[in-house]
Amino acid sequence: MNAPSTFPYRLRISHEGRAGVRLERPGRHFCINPSNPLQPGEISVITWQWPEHLRATAEAVRSGLRPTVIAPRPVLDWLATQGEFERAGDVIDGVEVVLVPYQPIPPLTLIEAVYKARAAATNPRRVLSRLRQKRGLPHCEPQVAIFSFSDGKKLVHLNLALHANTPESWLSEHHEKLSGAEWLLVGMDHGEEAAVLARIGAFCPNLVLFTDLIGETRRWLGMPTTLLTPTVDRAVTQGLNAHAFVSQASFRFE
Repeated sequence: MNAPSTFPYRLRISHEGRAGVRLERPGRHFCINPSNPLQPGEISVITWQWPEHLRATAEAVRSGLRPTVIAPRPVLDWLATQGEFERAGDVIDGVEVVLVPYQPIPPLTLIEAVYKARAAATNPRRVLSRLRQKRGLPHCEPQVAIFSFSDGKKLVHLNLALHANTPESWLSEHHEKLSGAEWLLVGMDHGEEAAVLARIGAFCPNLVLFTDLIGETRRWLGMPTTLLTPTVDRAVTQGLNAHAFVSQASFRFE
């Protein structure tokens, strides 16, 4: 159980690779879409349905680790077919965790259809492998994850919720929950950088971490990816305290 009483810092946010983000804190650690194997006592938070979101948690369930899991109901129901685990409540180890579903970009916009066709032509084995990995997995809406800590600070993992087709009604409905975060993690779909920049300031975050959540998968498939640095630079010129958060990087807060 990872709950040391003399933990050396308030929070450490680490990027495990793929979509995996790890939150280390005094008390139990949270692993968002874990990429690395889960350790005893860690809490898995799953925000989508793709193999890279599910694999490590499913392996922990099958191995008998009985991890604690926060996820959309279709994912929880699917995990129950793999073995035993603990379904977390709204508050766990003093942290309130809320999942908010959102509408992703359409899977086959014209430009994405071109990219996927090229990937299928140049990397057919990898494309077929990904389709096989997806077979039998649950279907759910992607989720934003909101962590409210006992000291009043809030971390918001926006996932890929901001894009050109994000409904204004969704932004209005959830504005209060998403605003005022001490730490705001923002993923970007390829080609959606301008739309993200146009919306991010309205959430009034203290710190913005532009996070690579899909680049490794897209590169593996032979699809174009987004560079974070130009967007971070533009965000800084807009007055945001913004940083790039890439695979294997971490930020520590005292």
